[in-house]
Amino acid sequence: MLPSDDWHDEAVELAGFLRQAAGDRAYASRRDLRPERLSPGLLASLYMVDVTSDASMGGGPWRYRFRLIGDELISMTGENWTGRNLDSALVGPRLPMFLSAFDEVMQTRKPTRTTHDFINMRANVAYPAVRYLFPLSSDGETIDVMLGYIVALSRHWIEDDTAGERIAAFGRA
Repeated sequence: MLPSDDWHDEAVELAGFLRQAAGDRAYASRRDLRPERLSPGLLASLYMVDVTSDASMGGGPWRYRFRLIGDELISMTGENWTGRNLDSALVGPRLPMFLSAFDEVMQTRKPTRTTHDFINMRANVAYPAVRYLFPLSSDGETIDVMLGYIVALSRHWIEDDTAGERIAAFGRA
């Protein structure tokens, strides 16, 4: 999927940066990322996911581990998933949604844009968000990292921070 009219400006900026960084390769790599060349607002809402798979399984199933989580995302979720595998960071009904989105990038080998409800576990609220995922490759061919960007369409979890003591059963069961 290439950027279209329904993409947010920062996501278009990121897609352009990654396309330029890739040069003649199919994909940019993690080492191509230069934070000083991206807007600060974009950096805070980025996350990076390492991708591994068992080669004997024909390229799947894939395993995903959060390498880096931007500060805005930690605020959005109420949790820091850095260093955690997807299946231990997200349990319950949220896990299949994330697995499906990550697997889609691996299967299509293209960036994706999806709309979904994001859950802030600390405040026990859901809010609409748009997720962009971009494949990255250290060898120019094998996707071994995904770069994600989240845009919160509402920030109401910040408006009522008194809900911070409430921990939802949703997503923890």
